[in-house]
Amino acid sequence: MPRHAKDLFSRRSHQVFDLVERDRVHPLPHRDDPISTQAERRGLERPLDLARWLELYEPETVPSWAVPE
Repeated sequence: MPRHAKDLFSRRSHQVFDLVERDRVHPLPHRDDPISTQAERRGLERPLDLARWLELYEPETVPSWAVPE
């Protein structure tokens, strides 16, 4: 999983980052020690799962900052 996370985070323009705050999960795949808690694991699994879903279904996403008030 860390290899997949590093690959995802190397693609800065991936659509998942319109929905997930990169800064909240970015440090996790770049640590040297193994991921040891369930919370850390879920913190990586969710963006990876969401990225895969976005690639499979190709929905049109609109970031919240682009929605008119």
